Amino acid sequence: MPRRKCTFNEDLRAKFTSFKKGKYDWEVCCSICNCTISIANKGRRDIEDHVKSEKHSKNLRASTSSAALDSFVVRRPAADQKHLKAAEATIAYHTIFHHQSFNSLDCTIKLNQKIYFDSNICKQLSCARTKATAIITNVIAPFSISQVLCDLKTIAFISVQTDASNHLALKIFPVLIRYYDFKNGGTKSKILNLAFEKNEKSDTITQLIVETLTKNNLLTKCIGFCADNCNTNFGGRQRKGSNNVYSKLKLLVNQNMISVGCPPHVLNNAIFHGCDTLPVDVDKIIVKIYNYFSIYTVRTERLRDFAEFLDNEYKPLLYHSKTRWLSLYPAVERLLLMFEILKSYFEEVENPPKILIEFFKDDLSEAYLFLVHSLMSIFNFNIQKLEKQDISIIETVNVLQNIVSNIQERINSNFIPIKIKSIMKKLVESGLQEKVNKFKIGTNNLYNITVKYIESWLKPFEEFKVFSWMQFNDKNVTWESVEPCLIYIQEKGVNVGDSALFDQFCNLKHYMDNLSPCDETNVNTKWTEFFKSCTSIELYSELIKIAEFYFAIPSHNADVERVFSLINSQWTKERNKLVPDTVKGIILTKFNFQALSCESFYDSLMSSDGEILNKIRSNEKYN
Repeated sequence: MPRRKCTFNEDLRAKFTSFKKGKYDWEVCCSICNCTISIANKGRRDIEDHVKSEKHSKNLRASTSSAALDSFVVRRPAADQKHLKAAEATIAYHTIFHHQSFNSLDCTIKLNQKIYFDSNICKQLSCARTKATAIITNVIAPFSISQVLCDLKTIAFISVQTDASNHLALKIFPVLIRYYDFKNGGTKSKILNLAFEKNEKSDTITQLIVETLTKNNLLTKCIGFCADNCNTNFGGRQRKGSNNVYSKLKLLVNQNMISVGCPPHVLNNAIFHGCDTLPVDVDKIIVKIYNYFSIYTVRTERLRDFAEFLDNEYKPLLYHSKTRWLSLYPAVERLLLMFEILKSYFEEVENPPKILIEFFKDDLSEAYLFLVHSLMSIFNFNIQKLEKQDISIIETVNVLQNIVSNIQERINSNFIPIKIKSIMKKLVESGLQEKVNKFKIGTNNLYNITVKYIESWLKPFEEFKVFSWMQFNDKNVTWESVEPCLIYIQEKGVNVGDSALFDQFCNLKHYMDNLSPCDETNVNTKWTEFFKSCTSIELYSELIKIAEFYFAIPSHNADVERVFSLINSQWTKERNKLVPDTVKGIILTKFNFQALSCESFYDSLMSSDGEILNKIRSNEKYN
């Protein structure tokens, strides 16, 4: 019979302390030589033979002549380690939150160690440029997405938003989601991905969206798509064709997908379509005047002298971009303030641009500026309302309809601003009645074209009128007004019980009766307060389905534009060494944690379960 193998028993452990049990009972590991030997045959003698070997003796001499690594490491209590990790993460967060350079950390860390020399935490900080970048990119940015996904576990519906922008030769595509979470304040907009693609074809955008939703297990929750109003995204205002992102998402994601263009973009285009009917290209004049002075100190100083001579205050001219929604109104307003100064300047300067001479010689040039300024005052105010993050789709439709009603009332009342009337009166007295009549016709055309353009883009929003009862502005709302909404929701594949919904609707009416008639809180906040006031889920189980669906419908694409603004503020000429992955990490962190101050971020880390903190020292990617 075969002999039984010898094992590493307690007696051998006590005598040979530098050895420990190996993978099997008959194997031992030598900590001095970092090798494994078998003791199956001789047992104790196998170990003794190894100890007497030249290899072991040589390694033993080397280990005794060198200090152990542990002697160089200051062992800190567990609590201190947690504070240290949280401090390093917060320093990295603080750097990007306040738009500071990662390079500054190389100096900041060393400086703080000198200033706070008595702080044990400060002595151990090693979060300079390279490590801070790694923490943001590999830990905090992925952590921000995991926090969003954690919140979405109980949320039934989301919508997706995207758009394209360029940075040098790179095409940037952020992918955002919108959802409603009454436990955390209501409507939320978060970014899941920031991709850099080769082109902006519909296939590329569709694939990006589908891959992002699939990766985060959100494909079945997506009920809406919002983007710029270009044909690539929607196939025009009629939503026709199949070679666009919306049509492809309906096939790949949700056959009942809801499409929403960008209302602020619609208003921006409406004013430019209207202004194209005027004989004066106000947009071109603003850009031309700005460019004439922007980089020329001599011209600017001479204009300043003209202002002093005319006893007027000099104000710098403002830049206007045709693609920006809110830049025309302040640019026109500034031009009106400087009109007399500019007119005097171009009348006396040598060889001025011909287009500007013709503009200032026109008797109605100032009147056209006042006309555009008057119309833009409506648009500017309402675009600011439309860009609010928590505005709902019905509130958006109401804003667009109010603009149409306002302009239509101007047409019906033949409204002309007082300052324009005074200019026209002077022209009539000078015998230029025909010129005044043409101006009135042009004014009417401006209003009509603008109204028609907005009305044409209002048609895709008509389906959302079934949600009008959710505005909380009618205490006499009836069940009959809720039923079309219920049918609409059910046709989209949402299971809502009508009997339970009716009982909850009665509870909602009772809540609405107790609201103050002067309460101007927006719809999102009112619904959030209602859900929080309910003592059990039985009081709102069906209503919350409708609310999550309704508030998930995107009302604009301004959040994507905010992402582009963040990118432009980070990726400047002075910070051109940032790589795409670092920019992605910065944007994900800043946008998803935008409401979290540096102090609050530190507190949240200290109260966390420690998983994210364990990644800080190792720079291991957070999953």
